[in-house]
Amino acid sequence: MDLASVNEELAEIDGQIGDILRALHILVCQHQDLMSRVLLNLLYYYGTRVLVKESLPQRYFSMDVRGNGQDPESEIVQACRSLLDERQGTNVWRFLQAINRRHDLTESLKKLQCRTLIFVGENSQFHANAVHMTTKLDRRYCALVELLAAE
Repeated sequence: MDLASVNEELAEIDGQIGDILRALHILVCQHQDLMSRVLLNLLYYYGTRVLVKESLPQRYFSMDVRGNGQDPESEIVQACRSLLDERQGTNVWRFLQAINRRHDLTESLKKLQCRTLIFVGENSQFHANAVHMTTKLDRRYCALVELLAAE
């Protein structure tokens, strides 16, 4: 085996890995889309039942924002819960529909030519999305900054 054939095999393997990663990204996006649609339908058909009132903040807000035993809930989570408690489910439903109708920015990212820093936490639910966006941007103009969790 000479060096040229080894390089060809490595390039082929690299292409296959890229195909696998693209397929995984598509599956993750489809799963998130399905979960969003299920939650929207639950809200639409069952209004502000307990299941929906508890699952919406968990789906759309991070643990830090939702609060825990030591930290209180943020104002946005309290406002969302307040709307749900007041039986204003249609307003929340419209808000969630607007979130789910966001269009795919992948093609626009390829044309972006300004310097871009993308910050994402290592345990963030959006980590895979940030990595995907970085691969679509021109490397001359983009950098991904992964933030480590504080211990």
